[in-house]
Amino acid sequence: MQIAVTGHCLITGGAGAMGAATARLAARNGYAVSLVSLEAERASAEALVREIAEGGGAASFVSADVSSESDVVEAYRTAAETFGPPTGVLHAAGTFVGDMVRDLNFEAISRLLAVNVTGLMICCREAARLMSTRSGGPG
Repeated sequence: MQIAVTGHCLITGGAGAMGAATARLAARNGYAVSLVSLEAERASAEALVREIAEGGGAASFVSADVSSESDVVEAYRTAAETFGPPTGVLHAAGTFVGDMVRDLNFEAISRLLAVNVTGLMICCREAARLMSTRSGGPG
């Protein structure tokens, strides 16, 4: 049975536990789903795309590192070309360093901020640009 598409949900970190659970829920509720995840997560993301398709939903995978502005811009553009501008977005991409704060080195702190703060803001910016076009905004 094919599910009627009622919107487009873009999920960063879509191959992770929270992203995948949200993708399944969104697909069951009629959203086409764009899973944005690292290339290293391609196998699990593509398995989820197949699972959603077998359930009658629509999904795609786009490889991107949210700490890279050019990756995010390209991923959001590709997702919008596939399913139209998103009507919903979940930014579930993130990284965690299990060390005590006192033990963190500069590289670990930099990566943490690049993914969890800068990456989040780049994703929010691109989502706002694309979502604004649904109501006459400039994009």
